Amino acid sequence: MRKISELKERKIIRRATRNFDSEGNRIYNEFEYDLPYNPTQKGNERERLYAKIIDIIPFFLIFHYGFNKIIIISLFFSIVSVLIYGAVSESIFGTTLGKKLFKLKIVDDFGNYPKDFKVDV
Repeated sequence: MRKISELKERKIIRRATRNFDSEGNRIYNEFEYDLPYNPTQKGNERERLYAKIIDIIPFFLIFHYGFNKIIIISLFFSIVSVLIYGAVSESIFGTTLGKKLFKLKIVDDFGNYPKDFKVDV
């Protein structure tokens, strides 16, 4: 089985020359490139940030209102909790609550859910 990082995309680039054919059409040079496949979704940085905020909010509310901690302590504990929750949830389900709302999934280099506990910062 091939890794996602080993996949290549064939791209054909057409560049105009200064020459024209007998009918007056511009002649183009074609170049073929094998570029690495980019599996990331373009422009989803904002979605990932919103997903992380959605994951933090319940923990923040629990620490602030449930345990009556001050805001900065609640924020610190909620960030630590989200890092642990994200590692466990992504290893088991391949997603967290926030990522599920935005339909984002975490996969390893073979397209499977990651089995190791890794922190997504």
